[in-house]
Amino acid sequence: MKLRMYIGKTQKTCLLSCFPIFIVILTGLFTNPVNCFSDFRFIVEPSDTIVIKDQPALLNCSTHGNFTDIKWKKDGTLLELSDEDDRRVVLPNGSLLFKRVIHSRTERPDEGLYQCIVSLDDIGTIISREAKLQIASLPPFDQSPEDVAVYADQTAYFPCSVHAMPPAKITWLKNQQPIHLDETRMTILSSGALELDSVLPSDEGTYQCVAVNSEKLRESSGGTLFVNKNHDKSKMEPPHFVAIPRQNVVLLKGSDLTLDCAANGNPKPRITWLKDGSTIDLADLDSRFRIVGSGSLAIENVQEEDAGIYMCRAVNSEDSVDANTNINILVPPYFITKPTNQYAREKDDITFNCDVYGNPVPILRWYKNSDIIVHSDYFQIVNGKSLRILGAVKSDSGIYQCFATNSAGSIQSSAELEVLDADAPEPTTSASFTSLYFPNTPGELQYHKEGPSEPENVTAIIINTRFITLSWEQPRQRNRDILYYVVYYKEANSTRERFHNITRPHLEDTNIQGLQPDTNYVFRVVAYNHRGPGMLSKELFVHTLPDVSVPNSPNSLMITPLDSTSVLVKWSPPEELKEPISYYKLNYLEAGTSEEHSINTTTTYYKVQGLKKFTKYTFWVTAFNKNGPGINTEEITVQTFSDKPSATPQNVTLEPASSSSIIIRWEPPPEEFQNGIITGYKIRVKKKNGNGETFTTDGNRRLYALVELEKGVQYMVKIAALSVNGSGPFTDWKTVETYSNDLAESTVPDMPSSLRARPAASSIFVSWGPPRDQTTVVRGYKLGWGIGLSDVYTKVLDGKQRYFSIENLQPSSEYVISLRAFNEVGDGRPVYETIKTQVEATPEPMTPMLPPVGLKAIVLSSSTVVLYWTDTTLSRNQVVTDNRYYTVRYTTYMYSSTPKYKYFNSTNLNCMIDDLKPNTQYEFSVKVVKGRKESTWSMSVLNITQEAAPSSPPRDLTVVSYEDDSTQISLHWQPPKQPNGHITGYVIFYTTDKTQRDRDWVVEGVVGDRMTTILKGLTLDTTYYFKIQARNNKGYGPLSSEVAFHTPAGVALASGSSFFDNKGYANHMMIIIISAASGLGVVVVIGMIVAFCRRRNRYLAADGCKSYKSSKGNLAKNKNATKDIVPPDLWIHHDQMELKSLDKSNNSNLNSTSNQRMSQELSHEPLLSTLEKKKSAYLDSINDDLLPNADKCIVKCRPIRATPIKISLDHQKPVIKDTSVVTSPGSGINPHPYDLGTNSLGRPMYPRTQYNIQRNPVIHDNHQAVTLGEPPPPPSAAALPRCPGSSYDISMSPPPDMPNTACPENRSVTFIPTVHEKPEAGNSGTLSKKASSQQHPMRSFTVPSTSSQSVPATPLSKHSAMKSPPVVSSPHKKVVLHVPGETEAGSASTAIGGTNVSSPLTKHNEPHSISSTIQASESTEHLNQEMPNLEDLMKDLNAITASEFEC
Repeated sequence: MKLRMYIGKTQKTCLLSCFPIFIVILTGLFTNPVNCFSDFRFIVEPSDTIVIKDQPALLNCSTHGNFTDIKWKKDGTLLELSDEDDRRVVLPNGSLLFKRVIHSRTERPDEGLYQCIVSLDDIGTIISREAKLQIASLPPFDQSPEDVAVYADQTAYFPCSVHAMPPAKITWLKNQQPIHLDETRMTILSSGALELDSVLPSDEGTYQCVAVNSEKLRESSGGTLFVNKNHDKSKMEPPHFVAIPRQNVVLLKGSDLTLDCAANGNPKPRITWLKDGSTIDLADLDSRFRIVGSGSLAIENVQEEDAGIYMCRAVNSEDSVDANTNINILVPPYFITKPTNQYAREKDDITFNCDVYGNPVPILRWYKNSDIIVHSDYFQIVNGKSLRILGAVKSDSGIYQCFATNSAGSIQSSAELEVLDADAPEPTTSASFTSLYFPNTPGELQYHKEGPSEPENVTAIIINTRFITLSWEQPRQRNRDILYYVVYYKEANSTRERFHNITRPHLEDTNIQGLQPDTNYVFRVVAYNHRGPGMLSKELFVHTLPDVSVPNSPNSLMITPLDSTSVLVKWSPPEELKEPISYYKLNYLEAGTSEEHSINTTTTYYKVQGLKKFTKYTFWVTAFNKNGPGINTEEITVQTFSDKPSATPQNVTLEPASSSSIIIRWEPPPEEFQNGIITGYKIRVKKKNGNGETFTTDGNRRLYALVELEKGVQYMVKIAALSVNGSGPFTDWKTVETYSNDLAESTVPDMPSSLRARPAASSIFVSWGPPRDQTTVVRGYKLGWGIGLSDVYTKVLDGKQRYFSIENLQPSSEYVISLRAFNEVGDGRPVYETIKTQVEATPEPMTPMLPPVGLKAIVLSSSTVVLYWTDTTLSRNQVVTDNRYYTVRYTTYMYSSTPKYKYFNSTNLNCMIDDLKPNTQYEFSVKVVKGRKESTWSMSVLNITQEAAPSSPPRDLTVVSYEDDSTQISLHWQPPKQPNGHITGYVIFYTTDKTQRDRDWVVEGVVGDRMTTILKGLTLDTTYYFKIQARNNKGYGPLSSEVAFHTPAGVALASGSSFFDNKGYANHMMIIIISAASGLGVVVVIGMIVAFCRRRNRYLAADGCKSYKSSKGNLAKNKNATKDIVPPDLWIHHDQMELKSLDKSNNSNLNSTSNQRMSQELSHEPLLSTLEKKKSAYLDSINDDLLPNADKCIVKCRPIRATPIKISLDHQKPVIKDTSVVTSPGSGINPHPYDLGTNSLGRPMYPRTQYNIQRNPVIHDNHQAVTLGEPPPPPSAAALPRCPGSSYDISMSPPPDMPNTACPENRSVTFIPTVHEKPEAGNSGTLSKKASSQQHPMRSFTVPSTSSQSVPATPLSKHSAMKSPPVVSSPHKKVVLHVPGETEAGSASTAIGGTNVSSPLTKHNEPHSISSTIQASESTEHLNQEMPNLEDLMKDLNAITASEFEC
């Protein structure tokens, strides 16, 4: 019935605690219910029990909640409790009852350690802490009274101790009768001893102690007290102990303790107690320390801080003696952190935290369902405390217990683990939940339909024995941003899968640590977005590298100090040996040093000798096999025993303070000779030729005053240091004499004597003696010091002080020190000392460890690098088993005296650094740190991170308008501050509506790293918004901020105007408008041509064609009629849209500024074809009957391709006069560059009637040449007739008797510019290309520049011809004079020469010939190549001018 009621209460409690979860289930949020924790735990555990044999015993055990099974263990083995065993019974609540405990000398079946094991179905099993069942006993006495003989008034001590179970009560008998205690003189100490102080003769007798406990009563043997009444009190005796404390005392925290101590001597010794060399203050009212009896020390409620070395010191005038003991306080374990109940899902890593404290350090053990957990790959004990379960599975559910045990006791705490299904919801109870990622953990097929697709190209970049580095690419379908990644991995043949979170969404690589060597693993990666997990990547199979078979660490290393200079080291062989052990290496080093010592041995023990006294040493052992060293054991530090000091105190001084006192000063022995803790100093004082007296001080004293001395008497003093092991050597006797009379204070003191200064780098130790005149009282001293000057700093010291250390000084500086004595009258005279501090010496570093080697830096991405290295101080399998760690130092690689380093610490031999800058070279190095020791930095390694898309926008975007054209602007900017790689271009966005999305803006691309561009065709009086982004090989960077610009109101150029609608792109009506404008332009041009021809007909109607056929006389007659006739310029410029004036002034400057147009690349064949078509189209539309004679001649002459004129130059006389002709500086000619090629013909641009032909400056002025100069004045009636359509003005002066045969013979002179030139600075190639593409069909051609490639050419104003003398062949191309009609062999090479100096027009004095004979040029090959071009150009010229010479 009670059991049912208890079960009902438990179910109600569970129901109430699970009520919120039930509500959630009813609302449909969860598909599966989640059980609450059972709160299954112990209420009462068995405890240590002492029982009398043959008596019953009970071990209690009960739990919170019902249990289904209970068992008991004894000494780790299950008890077989059958129904036939009526002596041991398990009660219904789980307790174990012994009806009768059996115990005998030969049989002890019931004594031992017991545990109860309780199980609950579907929950788990718990096990209690260990409880000791002991049988009551009273063994023989450890110490019993012995006979004692003392003098009267001395102290008698009778010991009595027994180790009883339970502890026995001690009483005393005197002469077989209970003793009547005189509490003023008699004390029974807690140890059981009896102490009688100030013994009386009546105290004589036989004393016995009686011990009683639950087992029995036991009497000790008797000890007799003898009192010697014949005591010579005049005989001095040094102290000697009659009772000393036990050597080592161990007791539990909170217990009471009494340390026995008693001594006799003459005079009677005074007993004092010291702890760790300092006197214990017993006068404190709140002190837990007090004196019991004659000198024993009682400590109540001992605490952990009471542990230490205690010394009982007995002192009288003859000597002093010490007795010491070491007290250790045991602290039972107690929990700092208990494990808690947890929910988890499959594949989770679970950690149960457990932290305890105790003294000695408790040993922690973990149990699962009462079975001890052994460290493995998936169950790991972290730092010897917490339990970590890797890759949880359903079978891991259960109850886990943390046990802590030391010599003072044991404790346990339990926690429940519930491993949920992968699709189970998160519980809403107060229990912790270990999952750190999205609740919907992916299984084999689980993923969210709106989650990312699978990560691609999962690869293992680095494969090592115990770690790998994975890398992958982002999913193709991310469905918004990736929040993080999860890597799942497991051993290939295991169902236990683990995971690794990567919380940075843009980090597609990671290190997986803690793998096993030579093992197959399977890896999968999944991405998470705001919806949940995506699809799992394809499985990646990786086999870790095999490890070298080296021994594990030896077990059970133990070091035992044997004496002050030797220790014994023991260990056991390693477990799981695959190869036999060759030998062991025992390593040790002195604490605070780095010099290691090693000893090779084949045994498992070794006695290390020759160590320093009272010095700490660290030991560890390494096993070796044929493959090399194995894993080291844990390092254990032990201290050798102390010993007596081996040196005397230093700097002992004696000084009389008055007529009855002496001051003794000293320094302790050197540290290396102290051999332990200095617990005090023994001072021996005697008169000269007199008896001595002993005084003892504490270990921290440096001064002692001897008082009540005689006046004017010499005293001798020596001093020795004390330790727990005894007294060290004494100093030599030193003599001092007290003053005969007390000192006066009527005058100031004399100056101090013997001032000495001992410098260091940052301090000066100053010592001095008293004034030589010691008849005056000295109250104190004033010490001053400063750099170069004294008394910058001062210090007032006591009159008894004789030294002082000045600290915090500057190294290598000269200080002036002053010292003066003072009293009530005033300051005495100072004494000075000048001394220089030492140069600050760099402290000698400890012997460094060997630095890591083989450092490698593997670049994974633009911000991530994996580093790994080898530590040569580890075993070959590179397993870190001690507390060492590694520090990685890295910085951007640059030549700087003060680089800015960053640091990263790692406990493994690899690390991943992911805070690097893209496209940056870094320098890496590593060092190992182990306690106070560290290595130097390893050799550096360099590597460059990968590029990344620009992370910052271009800067300083500015807009500059054009004054000439308001529809185009120039954009300028600066590159991004963080380009993250080489910039390959920029993208410009602009629009008139900044509210549009970025994709609706107009985009203009700029290739390369140019930082300027031009935008054309903008709309006038419109506000535009611009922004820009940079791009490199990895992608596009962010957009810059918007820049607004308002185009001015004005007239746009035809070439640059455009239309934009309010959406930012060209209007579709633009094509229609341009087509209509082009058609209208063609109509206007045709109309202007017709108007020009009609004006021309009316102007020339009076003369007719015959005026051009007249002879010399006819020419004279008609000279005035044709005086102002100038042929029209057939090269009509489309941008001017006007005809050339027919009435030209005779004084017009033909060298005016040329029209600066960009040249076009046109060969001569298309040019002639276009020209002929235009001419034919124009002429066919005219009716010959309607034209005047002159116009008929023009119309008929133009289509004719006349035979070229042959002009013989052999009969010409050479021109001696300098005929250099150049353009005047004011002409402003700016020839445009144009490359025609070797066999190409370019039409010059004809600005009105001006011809710009550049001469080659290679030809000197004194050479004969055909010169093109200014034309002669307009001809008279005898002037040459010209065809009206000709645009060439040929200057010739025929003799009077020579008929004009120019027209009939169809003579012509052709000038071919053939020199190639590079584009001129200042002319944009982009603009040239644009101009060429928009050339109007009616636009005249451009005159190319014809300068030499190597020397700038000088333009000529007009065509002048002169004969060229023979010259050396030159590679420079020239302007060639070609005479049509002659053969190529007979043709002469002519050149244009001159300098950049204006000269008058050259007059041809020869009446008949145009030029003399031109000597053959040596550059015949070049001339032959140019001849076809010359002939084609001459044909073109003849076709234009033929009618003038034929009419």
